[in-house]
Amino acid sequence: MGAPYDVAIVGLGPTGATLANYCGMWGLRTVVFERSTAPYSQPRACHLDAEIARVFQHLGFEAELERVLTTSHGMEYVDADGTALFTFEGFEREPLLGWPEDLVFVQPELEEVLRAGLAQYRHVEVRLGQEAPPVDDLRDLARFTVACDGGHSPVREQLGIGFHDLGYDERWLVVDVMLHDAAVPPLPTIIQQVCDRRRLATFVPSHGLHRRWELRLADDELVPDVWRLLAPWGVTAGNADLVRASAYRFHALMADRWRDGDVFLAGDAAHMMPPFMGQGMCSGVR
Repeated sequence: MGAPYDVAIVGLGPTGATLANYCGMWGLRTVVFERSTAPYSQPRACHLDAEIARVFQHLGFEAELERVLTTSHGMEYVDADGTALFTFEGFEREPLLGWPEDLVFVQPELEEVLRAGLAQYRHVEVRLGQEAPPVDDLRDLARFTVACDGGHSPVREQLGIGFHDLGYDERWLVVDVMLHDAAVPPLPTIIQQVCDRRRLATFVPSHGLHRRWELRLADDELVPDVWRLLAPWGVTAGNADLVRASAYRFHALMADRWRDGDVFLAGDAAHMMPPFMGQGMCSGVR
């Protein structure tokens, strides 16, 4: 007797949800395991490009994308005083795929759209709040398994697959805020890479009132006071709400292999990269 499902998907983040929607569209009997009952509440990924917008459009989400995406109008490199040094011309191309070249979003909102799309497919079973069974059981359950379960992928660990380190290892503080008013304080309207030798930083004007900073930390540095770091930008507790401030080690890692027989790795389970070109989630969707 054959396996009851064609595909088992572990993880319902953007990568897993995209795959689940495609499996639904292709008529594949699919089961999805997601240990959380709701999309992750923090805005981790915040950028996608025209190719990924086209993928989501192909899945039928064009109307929803108009609501949850904002066009990003470029990126410039500036010095410590904010003086422009040069721009990144990749953001300045005319649209090639029917969508602007770069778009920003708030991840929980995008995930809600992708998850809601699965309700139309009776042959896609989503098991929220449920851990995936062991790999051997998954192999009995489905012809193929795709692990979209993140950088600490339990499936990858069960398979004994290691990571190849490409040599990038830095400690950064990621700060997300929601402004009370889009015009207060007056912030740049394009992405900035701040070339300050005292502290490298990235600023992202995201969707709606969401704004993000990524700030380089020394390896032994305690996490500084967030409002002190944002004060030079005019951002205070009086004009913005802090969404998160999390210290991360940015990595460039590649799984030694992406397949073990009928089990595949995708997204951060297969590859992790620094966020500066906004291609982490995009690569998982591809």
